[in-house]
Amino acid sequence: MKKNSNITTSTQRKTGILSIVFLSVIIIGLIATSFFMSTEKYQITFPIILLLCLLVIVVLCNSFNYLSLGKFLTLVKSDNYYGEIVLATDEEIKEENKEIFASSSETITRRINRDKLEKYIYEIYLKGQNTDTFKKNVKFDTQFDPVGVKPVIFDAFIRNDNEKFIEITWNINNSYFLNKLYVQLNKILHYKINKNINTLLLLIFANIISEENNDDIKKIEKYYSPAIDSGLLKIHTIDIYPEDEKYIYD
Repeated sequence: MKKNSNITTSTQRKTGILSIVFLSVIIIGLIATSFFMSTEKYQITFPIILLLCLLVIVVLCNSFNYLSLGKFLTLVKSDNYYGEIVLATDEEIKEENKEIFASSSETITRRINRDKLEKYIYEIYLKGQNTDTFKKNVKFDTQFDPVGVKPVIFDAFIRNDNEKFIEITWNINNSYFLNKLYVQLNKILHYKINKNINTLLLLIFANIISEENNDDIKKIEKYYSPAIDSGLLKIHTIDIYPEDEKYIYD
């Protein structure tokens, strides 16, 4: 994936350079024509000055991310911050799990085996789907993040009719998860805009019936209603009944 991303970036740069060269040749040709073949030969006329200014702007816009000439002209070159999706390292996953369990309520998380829970959830949700593109524990390459370098890990990623980043939770009622969800949505939004693709965050809520935590999801629906309305966030609830708890507990 890294190699493909580098090839794409290199191709985009070559295309941009060729476009600048092509425009420059045209402008230089117009300048030469005006200087040598117009009725006012060998004179630097106002049209020639305008063409020279345009040539300078064309060259500069490929060299700088932002170019402004007061109120007359502003050029902004958009950077592709999110170039690829990569797997998180074992150390990053371990640190993430440590933070999750440290911030969660003891009544639930001390008995839940996260690996078993995820396995059970995936078996239900992915049933009948094409899983060729399914990957667990992914993140954005941090070199493309314009804000910070701390990795934010998504539980999974799958690409079918669209791209879905998957996050699984069973305990919404803690500040760590709410903050993490905000950061995840923010990163996906930037990724969606920069890549111009159809993508979203799928939040799978494991509703453990015996724990009576089914009202927690209403908090997410309230706090993140703009993301839900825009299609950036989708919530999917999977009920776990007492007879199925053996699949998620130690």
